[in-house]
Amino acid sequence: MADTDDEQTLALEPDQREQGEDDSAEAASERRSAGKWVRDTERPAAVLTPEEQAALLDEEEELREDDLELAAREERELEELRHRREAIARAETSQAFRLAELDEEARDRHRRLAGGERLQARSDWAHGNHLLDEAAARPDEPGADATAAAGRRYQRAATREDGKAEYDDRVADRYDAQARERRSEARESEQPPAVEAVRNPPTEAPQARKFVRRKRVKQRDRDPKALREFGLGD
Repeated sequence: MADTDDEQTLALEPDQREQGEDDSAEAASERRSAGKWVRDTERPAAVLTPEEQAALLDEEEELREDDLELAAREERELEELRHRREAIARAETSQAFRLAELDEEARDRHRRLAGGERLQARSDWAHGNHLLDEAAARPDEPGADATAAAGRRYQRAATREDGKAEYDDRVADRYDAQARERRSEARESEQPPAVEAVRNPPTEAPQARKFVRRKRVKQRDRDPKALREFGLGD
């Protein structure tokens, strides 16, 4: 079917607008706006003046100095905190060793008490048994009952001394265990944690020692005169 005049006119309108034919004022304004937008988007970034570049560099330098100052202040704070912790740890370690020494002194004191009480108990047992034996040997003599009663008193005293010795031994054992625990904790606190060891490595790296094999002097290289002095040479 043949195109009508209106369809031909409509088909030609884009070409006519590109060529500027039969252009209206509104269409021309739209083209100018579109062209300006394209030029604005294709325009390169603005070039800074020397003064603007200097100001930008100064601002960046100030920011860098602020960052360095902040990092240095944080490092100082961490170092101070580390020193305070180390001082507290040293004080706690010293206190633990001191308490361990006091526990050991108390242990030794109770050991001595227990030793003396056992000696007294043996003496009382021996004296009481002697009195009882004497009373049993001569039961009809005057004072035999009193002698037997005295022997029983000595035996009861020996039993009390044995009980006191057992108590002091148990107390000494508790003090000994407590002293061992305190010393163990103090020794562990003296060793820095692995994190601190990594953070604070040794100031000087250990030097590796090279093994050098000693040269053996051959028999023929030795001085014959020196050998003759020992009766080994000619």
